Amino acid sequence: MSNNTDHVVNEDITGRIVNSDITIMSIDGEDILALFREARLDVVISGEDVSLPDDEWIQRKQGQKDWQFACSKLIKMAPVFVGMALNGAFCVVQCDIGGIPFRGTGMIAGVTLATGDPQVEGVVVISARNAPAFG
Repeated sequence: MSNNTDHVVNEDITGRIVNSDITIMSIDGEDILALFREARLDVVISGEDVSLPDDEWIQRKQGQKDWQFACSKLIKMAPVFVGMALNGAFCVVQCDIGGIPFRGTGMIAGVTLATGDPQVEGVVVISARNAPAFG
């Protein structure tokens, strides 16, 4: 077990981080930690071509950065993501997937409701303003 009091990582037999290591997951203040099934945080950095006409190989530098958060969770009583999407306002995403705290302001780009046993809802949040905070 880690000595860091801010984030305790459970070490299983394989030494991997598991879902029970996630300590925060919320969208627009709605705590979904106990109900989430899976989540993904994607960070994309574009590469800008800075090659000169005589360069044999393409030369690049880092360009604009973007992030996207997607998750699915169990529906308890009623779905919550549809209302957030219809509201149309910006929302704050917080999570610590992989042991790295993340906080970013985005907008809901899509919602999924899926039948089954149990029923689940999914959401995709894309970056909308300012740089997110990591750590």
